[in-house]
Amino acid sequence: MKKTTTLYRIPTLLLAVGITLFSACKKEYETALTPYTEITSFKIPYNAGKDTIVAAVDGENIYVSWPGSTEWPIPETVAPIINISKMQA
Repeated sequence: MKKTTTLYRIPTLLLAVGITLFSACKKEYETALTPYTEITSFKIPYNAGKDTIVAAVDGENIYVSWPGSTEWPIPETVAPIINISKMQA
């Protein structure tokens, strides 16, 4: 009986060690420099470009306030015009 339990202990121990090693691996990523520094304006053209909805840019957040849905129905897709500041050295 002792031989049977000993035979199962070694593979079980190796499996536990292997799982621990692989789950403890830490992935590191390098972030490339971006060619811009910040968004300066965010506009959504509407009504074939005759009207424009201007969003408020606050750091990392962009706030869009859409006018009343009866006079300006919300389209399925939008194509915003985004301006960004120039790259700083």
